[in-house]
Amino acid sequence: MLAEWAELSESLLRGLVHSLNNRITALSAFAELAEMGDRDFTVHAVLSGEVARLHQVNQLLRLLVPDDPVPAAMEVGPVLADAVALHAHHARLRAVSCEVVRDDIALPVRAPRWALLRLLLVIIEEGKRSADRMNRGTTVLRLTGDEQWVALHLDGGLTAYGVTMARLCGAEAAEGDAVVRLPTLLELRRRERGKRETVPS
Repeated sequence: MLAEWAELSESLLRGLVHSLNNRITALSAFAELAEMGDRDFTVHAVLSGEVARLHQVNQLLRLLVPDDPVPAAMEVGPVLADAVALHAHHARLRAVSCEVVRDDIALPVRAPRWALLRLLLVIIEEGKRSADRMNRGTTVLRLTGDEQWVALHLDGGLTAYGVTMARLCGAEAAEGDAVVRLPTLLELRRRERGKRETVPS
C-alpha cells in the first residue's frame, strides 16, 4: 500500500525537479545574455516571470512535506486546486489534464491537510491512468456537497492507499468506491453535540 504512494511521489518529484531545472536554466541564460548587453532580455521582460515560476515550483515541492498532523477545518476546493497543480508536473501523466467540475458550494470539512492532499492526489492519479488507458486526454473529478457531506465523484475507483487517506480524513470509504464522502464540519459538530447529549449525568 505504501508502495503506491512511493511510486506516485517519486513521479511527482521527478516532474518538479525537471521544472526546477528548467527555471534555473532559463535564469542562467538570462544572466548570460544580460551580461552580453542583449536588450531584448530586460529585467521586466524575463526575470520577474521566471522568479514567479520558480516560487511556484518551490511551493509545490513544499506541499509534498507533511505539515501539522492535527485535523483542522478547511475547504476542499483550495486543497484540490493544489493537488491538480501538483499532479500537472507528473513525470509520465502530465499530458493528461484534470478537469474539476463543482456543482455546488462545498462546506468546510475537518481533516489533516496533508492526508486530504494525498487522497486527492491518488484520486487524480487513478483518474488520469484510466483516461490514459482509454486514450482520453482529460480526467474529470466532480465536487459536490450539501450540509451533511462533501462528495468527490471519481473517474476511477479508490485504491487501497486512497482508502487509508480517506479514513484519516474522516470519510467512510472502501477500495473500488467511485464516490468518497467526507462529513462536513457542520455535520461533525452535530454528531459531537449528539454524543454530549447522550452522555449520562
